[in-house]
Amino acid sequence: MVVLAPGADEPVTVAGSGGEVWDLLDRPRSAEELVSELSRRFAADPGTIRADVVALLAELVDAGALEEVPPAGT
Repeated sequence: MVVLAPGADEPVTVAGSGGEVWDLLDRPRSAEELVSELSRRFAADPGTIRADVVALLAELVDAGALEEVPPAGT
């Protein structure tokens, strides 16, 4: 999957389970919510998933494709 952020010159390529992460971001979710859901879906180790999810989220935020929002009530 390729994501092009508004105003960006270069797209971000999202490979592998990154597409699942993107689909789960149909509403705001924390990294831990994403890890929990992916761990359940793929019966995989949360520690391994966490490292990949955090890296992908950072890349998407840096590219301007995602925006971090504070948790509700803060």
